[in-house]
Amino acid sequence: MVKLQTQNSKLKTRRRGAALLVVLFMIMAVVVISLGILYRADMTAAGAQNYALRTQADYIAWAGLEHARALILANPNDPNTPDNPNHQAPYTLDDNGIYYYYLSPIGEPNQLADPNCWRYDSIECKVYYNKDNTQTNPRSILTTSILYDPNSHTAWFTNIRHSQE
Repeated sequence: MVKLQTQNSKLKTRRRGAALLVVLFMIMAVVVISLGILYRADMTAAGAQNYALRTQADYIAWAGLEHARALILANPNDPNTPDNPNHQAPYTLDDNGIYYYYLSPIGEPNQLADPNCWRYDSIECKVYYNKDNTQTNPRSILTTSILYDPNSHTAWFTNIRHSQE
């Protein structure tokens, strides 16, 4: 009888050890799956942040082209500003200066066959992101031509191209 009780207690101990191992493996599987979900969520958030930064850069590039158009409307014969004739200084849209853009110098207009239509070619706006006072690669580059009608004093964009370096 004593021998039978000893065998039963050993069997119960083995069963408890097996149950403990099963529970540990289940917990480990749940932890691994949870870490995978957290990693994927982190990558999704980083991708969304990059998309938001890129969208901001594109809007700032559009603002730079609108700036060039305003310079042409203000003085069609010499659209470069007197304080920044070659557009070497960056333009910022806010006090933080996180994003800034450079405009290429606006050249002489090409007067097409129609003297009432001037064309300014290859106006380029490059947008940079300033992170920790270090300049990054251009985030957005827009290049366009602007047509100007001196009679109606209007200007519009043609042939807009988007690129990245």
